[in-house]
Amino acid sequence: MKKLDYLFIAYEQALDLKNLGFTEECFRTQYKRENPSKESKLKDLKESDYVNIPTYEQAFTFFREKYGLMHIINAYDFSAEIDYLNDKIVDEKFGDFIPHDHIEDENGNEKTHNTYKEAEISCLLEMIKICKSE
Repeated sequence: MKKLDYLFIAYEQALDLKNLGFTEECFRTQYKRENPSKESKLKDLKESDYVNIPTYEQAFTFFREKYGLMHIINAYDFSAEIDYLNDKIVDEKFGDFIPHDHIEDENGNEKTHNTYKEAEISCLLEMIKICKSE
């Protein structure tokens, strides 16, 4: 099951995506919101008892298409940034410039990660935070 953690986002983030408007069909089964009691029967569960869990690819596609947000992870130190594709700024010297934010730690320093997956999760959490604040 550990391998599936690399494919599918966590329950908390799946719930956040649902609240942000994610409605796509998902490949895998859904997380159940609450554990049913032993007396509960599967037929008694309602659709609202479940939250779809997208893959990371589905989640990042959702943010790119709905909110104009794209993530970039640098291979040399697994630092990450969020690009704002919906707010292009034209700069005479550099051409089209896409505004972006580096993901920073609590001291305002650019945050690096130990693995690509950690950087990807950090990007997902930052995108959720950005969209929740809008």
